[in-house]
Amino acid sequence: MVKKKEKFEGELKEETVKVEVSAEGSSNKSVITVQNNNDNSNSNENSNNMGSSENINRLNNLENKLTFSDKLKLKTIEFLKDKYNLMFLVVFIIGLVIRLKYLNLEVIWNDAAVHMWYVIKIINDPTFVFSFNFIYGDHLISHFVTIPFYLITKNIVASGRLASILIGMVGVILIYLLGKEISNKNTGLIAAAILSFHPLFWFLNVWILADAHMATAVIFSLYCFVRMNKEKTTFWGIMTGISFVLTMLAKFQAAHFFMILIIYYILFDIKRMFKTPWIYSWVIPSLSIFADLFMIIIGKKSTFVLRALSLMIDFRGMPFGLDTTKLFPWTFTWSLLLLSLFGAILIIIYRKKEFYFPIFFFLFYWTFSEVNLDQPDARHLLFLVPIIILIASFFIDEVRNFLNILSKKKIISYFSYILMVLLVIIICYNFYQTGTQFIQSKSLTYTGYQEAGQWIKENVPEDIPIFAGEYRSIRLFTEREFGGPTPEFYGGPILNLRSPRRYTEEHESDGKSNFELDVANLSKNSDVYLEIDIWEYAQPKWYWPLSENSLKYFESLGFKLVNMIERDVMTSDGLKKIPVIFILRKDKEVINATKLIK
Repeated sequence: MVKKKEKFEGELKEETVKVEVSAEGSSNKSVITVQNNNDNSNSNENSNNMGSSENINRLNNLENKLTFSDKLKLKTIEFLKDKYNLMFLVVFIIGLVIRLKYLNLEVIWNDAAVHMWYVIKIINDPTFVFSFNFIYGDHLISHFVTIPFYLITKNIVASGRLASILIGMVGVILIYLLGKEISNKNTGLIAAAILSFHPLFWFLNVWILADAHMATAVIFSLYCFVRMNKEKTTFWGIMTGISFVLTMLAKFQAAHFFMILIIYYILFDIKRMFKTPWIYSWVIPSLSIFADLFMIIIGKKSTFVLRALSLMIDFRGMPFGLDTTKLFPWTFTWSLLLLSLFGAILIIIYRKKEFYFPIFFFLFYWTFSEVNLDQPDARHLLFLVPIIILIASFFIDEVRNFLNILSKKKIISYFSYILMVLLVIIICYNFYQTGTQFIQSKSLTYTGYQEAGQWIKENVPEDIPIFAGEYRSIRLFTEREFGGPTPEFYGGPILNLRSPRRYTEEHESDGKSNFELDVANLSKNSDVYLEIDIWEYAQPKWYWPLSENSLKYFESLGFKLVNMIERDVMTSDGLKKIPVIFILRKDKEVINATKLIK
């Protein structure tokens, strides 16, 4: 047995640690014992301190002799001895299981298709990571996390989903750690449980969208910020700065988050803003502005940080009223909103300064979204969910503390814990019900693209032009690049049928005639294929929503149906298998020799 003395709150206390050291070249193990006697008398204080230092040195020497395996075992045992860590493991495993059960979903959204295509491009051509399209293509963290999974599975959809689930579960770990730092272990555990089951966070983990990844990055930024203010070390100042850069790499929507930090310093903490370690927290992410300026100097388009800066003075959200606030009941749920409101009141009363920046961050972005953004979406607010959960978790634990204060009896203590656990279980169960229904309802949408892409790969030569109503997913599953219209011309055969520059939106009046003209010109040299589907609502309105008249129109141009993908779809008459994707072909024009002679 090894007994070491540690100084804790001004007193020396004994702690017994069992250390087994494997003898090199032998299977035998020796047990090393260090005796550390604590003299209760106040005499010979210097001698006692010297003895304590010697024992600590002996313990350090002993630890240096341990192998990595021995150290790992000790750390694992220490971790598992904490009941909160054990309960967190249960929460973590349940959260992981409910995500993995949707691993084989076929559904794929076109936003996710873009980033999964980038993964394939990186693997096929590693130099693509240095291209402007990749660097400023957003979701950079997602790409690099997905690559190892794809190299193992060779299934891009499953790989993207695994990467998204992994990043989401890292967020669950981080909010547990953040809760412990900002309040206590109860708060961290409650927050981890609620975040694991939060329907929107869960849904976006499964749907391979970077909004959940950005939420994880924001939790990491808040964790680093809290550690920096607690420990006041350069390391955590630098880590805080790096964490704000990581939020940008998770999703460019976070480009102005570090600006919120700067505004917070100016308003509430300007005295420390230019001191170590706080200066690192905002200077490091601010360097991204110079990267943007460099890209503009070399002739590239205005990039993400400067666009974010411009949004700070753009009031385009004003005419739309309280669009962001209207999303609160779905994004945060009424239960969390009420609990977090009470929690915020307690934070102000208790003057819990650790919560001040997260609250300011939430309030600032809420105001910014209402004033400066138009048509916000619930998923764009997901990164604020961990803040609401954290404050609500703090309040739930404070209710338990209040009940304990009312009576020192153990029965009250047990009752308060049971009440806290029941409340969290009720919240998580309701979230589970909502999340399950939401995911299952969406799982019957945006399907069939993989089968369509595989059919095209097997039946259509690589140089044949293909008009695609959902051009991003078709590009992914055919592994063929875009071929226009400008600016989406990368030398491939996939033509964007919903291009706003030629076929839709501002060209609504002549989009149809542009399509007919392009089909006529292309069919002079080769066959022309067409993909249309019932899913993508941004397809040209002159044929979408699909109907019998839509198919008749394409037939009038010489297209013939060559393949039809069917899937189960929820209709007004219940679940039915119906056609969801249509692939048509127009044969190459055959020149009439008789006409040429004439």
